[in-house]
Amino acid sequence: MGPDIFYEMPEYAGEAISVIGVFLLVYFIIILGAMAISITMYLLQSFGLYKIGGTLKIENPWLAFIPVANIYMLGKIAEAAPTVPGKKPRKYSTLLLWLSLATLGVFIIGYVVMIVLAVLTAGTAMSESTAAMGGAVVTVILAGIVWYAAIMGTTITYMVFYYIALHKIFKLFAPENAVLYTVLSIILGIHPILLFIIRKKMPVFENQAYQTV
Repeated sequence: MGPDIFYEMPEYAGEAISVIGVFLLVYFIIILGAMAISITMYLLQSFGLYKIGGTLKIENPWLAFIPVANIYMLGKIAEAAPTVPGKKPRKYSTLLLWLSLATLGVFIIGYVVMIVLAVLTAGTAMSESTAAMGGAVVTVILAGIVWYAAIMGTTITYMVFYYIALHKIFKLFAPENAVLYTVLSIILGIHPILLFIIRKKMPVFENQAYQTV
């Protein structure tokens, strides 16, 4: 007779399966919670920008609900804030939009390049000498460093102007708490909540009459 393929599962195996099941359940709950928080934050920011844009009579405030376009809307609202006399107003809407697209473009292009280099390196490892393989690996590492630096550069630049634009909005609608709101936004990332809170306020133009864009 052949070997008996049916055997009793060890006790520890059942315990391991139970632990894995619990781990997967917790992981699934965490993922769902993170998605729920992300969606809630997105809607809070969208409703806040939509209402503020309407108050300032900015065209097409519904853009606040569209990904990427909502960044443009945030910039348009920031442009409504008074500037220093004689200083040319900065086009935050265009600047933030292009910086966000540049960051996305750098990520996608770099990702494709890294995949191509990884494939070429694998081919070199199977067909070339050790020295050639070492050179290919160094090329991949250097490309990865350049990619990372490019992503960090565009991301940091984008975030700097993003928070400057946010500060202008807070200063326009909640001047007494503008600095506090900006700091909380940078540290805790709760600007969607703060934008939703100030959505019904009227803009405060220092020494100026009410303005619209």
